Parts: sequence; structure tokens; C-alpha cells
Amino acid sequence: MYKVSKRIEVAGCHCLALPYDSKCTNRHGHNWIITVNIEGAELNPEGMLIDFTHVKKVVNQLDHADLNELFHGKINPTAENIAWWVHSQVNGAIYDQWYERASIEARSKDPHASQEDIDQDAFDILQFQSIPQTTLVTIQESEGNVACYIP
Repeated sequence: MYKVSKRIEVAGCHCLALPYDSKCTNRHGHNWIITVNIEGAELNPEGMLIDFTHVKKVVNQLDHADLNELFHGKINPTAENIAWWVHSQVNGAIYDQWYERASIEARSKDPHASQEDIDQDAFDILQFQSIPQTTLVTIQESEGNVACYIP
């Protein structure tokens, strides 16, 4: 089993939708420290669970962003929901990376296959691979405030 961790600091703003009076319902900013942990049993052909630049690309979407706008009002941007969103986006990036490799492998077997057949073959290939997954995402909002998402 392999485990990697990427820690990134980002600054952004948000306001929370809360059913009670709180200063957090006003737009305000944070300097978040986001840590993404990924585990997996298999490495990709380059010897990595995931290229850290893929994690950085996901997390940097939050940097200097208004999270209410980024989430299109569909997610209340609490620290807990930010952790869940990072988890979902990073896992999507991991899957896309592994799927792309499986598609290349499938196409190499039959260069004349239809895209539908390539997609099915890639899916079949992935079913026998242990694709890495995020195991913990932490969002540190300030020294004493930390939220985690553990899938």
C-alpha cells in the first residue's frame, strides 16, 4: 500500500447560508491549509499514485476564488463541504488519469475499434486495477478550526 499527501495553502472568500445570526453569513476571507491524502495498492507506469500537479490543479481552483460563485450556490461552502468537494474533484482527476491510460491500452489492441468499444474495453481494464483514492482531506481554517472528510 502506498500513501501520498499534498499540502497546499490557498486564500479565498465565502459567506455561509445559516438559519441563525452569525458573522459568517457576511462575505469574509480565509487562508486555508488544505491537505489531501491518497492511498493505493498500485502505482501508475511512471511510479506514482498520482502526479501532485493534478492535486494542485484541483485545489488551486479555490485560490483567490469566491467559493459561493465557484460552487454556483449548490453547495454551502462550509469547511466540511469544501473538504468533500476537494475529495470528489481529486478522485475524478485520478480516475480520468487511469481511464486515459486504459483507453490507450484498449485502442492499441484494436486501432479500428469504435469509440464505444474502446470505452467498454477501458472500463473492463479498470475493473481489474486498484485505482488510488483519497482517504482523508483536511481543511484548516485557522489554528484551532480543522474540518475533515473521510470517505
